[in-house]
Amino acid sequence: MKEITVLASGRGTNLAAIVYSGIPVAHLVTDNPEAGALKIAYDHDIYWSIVQKDSSREAWGARLVEVIGDPDLIVCAGFMRILPSNVCEEYQGKIINLHPSLLPAYKGTTRAIQEAYEDGSTEYGVTIHHVTETVDDGEIIAQEAFTVEPDCTLDEIESMVHSLEHRLLPSTIKHLLSL
Repeated sequence: MKEITVLASGRGTNLAAIVYSGIPVAHLVTDNPEAGALKIAYDHDIYWSIVQKDSSREAWGARLVEVIGDPDLIVCAGFMRILPSNVCEEYQGKIINLHPSLLPAYKGTTRAIQEAYEDGSTEYGVTIHHVTETVDDGEIIAQEAFTVEPDCTLDEIESMVHSLEHRLLPSTIKHLLSL
């Protein structure tokens, strides 16, 4: 069986989507002791670890490598920190990230949907890409777009983006690991 580690900082809705799609998650790593993802891990008997950044980036990275171990795939699903270079090097080709825009648009921001909305965009989407040392710059693995009417609200658009994330991320993981 393939071993998957998920990195998440927030509510854990993408972790839930992975789990509910039938993909076994071996380990959750979070930097946030208040993350909703921890409840999902607890509810589904997923081993979890909290690794807060409390030292230099490289020391934090070394601690992450120690805690993560050697899974087949690492999935950044709402992990709100930039991974240090030593983590990117250690797991080159094994870390993927979910980004709520059509990269390269809105690269490097945590407010991609809101920024696109404020720019008057009618095209939105989701990108899954390999993680490299350069933020949101790795090879694109999967990308899907949709168009909205100009009168759609930000809340409606965010909901559509999240629904797409919850479908595209599990299907991409299954494809990558041939599950």
